[in-house]
Amino acid sequence: MTALLCALTSGAGFYLSTDLGTFWPLAWLAPIPVLWLAFGPARPWTVFFAAWAAGAIGGFNLLPAYAGTLPTPVLALAIIGPGLLFAASVMGARFRGAAAIATGRHGRVRGALDDVSIILLRSGLMAPRCRLPTVRSTCRS
Repeated sequence: MTALLCALTSGAGFYLSTDLGTFWPLAWLAPIPVLWLAFGPARPWTVFFAAWAAGAIGGFNLLPAYAGTLPTPVLALAIIGPGLLFAASVMGARFRGAAAIATGRHGRVRGALDDVSIILLRSGLMAPRCRLPTVRSTCRS
């Protein structure tokens, strides 16, 4: 029950602060419940899944904007991928004992993934179904 509450609390914080969330200061506080769980007596798999769920809940704020535009596998990766990165950072903090290092590492990796996705979008390897709005907007069927 504690793990579920920590995952929901962190997930709500990530939902409101990351990706399309508008309240960015909450991003500094969002990891605290899951990190508190990680440094407690909880089992490692419980901590991993709670952290992954929190990251995935935070990624669900991408759905209203991109649900009809991006291909489903790309959208699923955009939701699940950062959650797995957050879970890996939390597990690193649990075993290394340094929450500040894990939080900083998570931010750097997340920024690098954003850069890679921009490069893939510009090259056409990860093209959305609809082109960006121009004079005549066309969509692939």
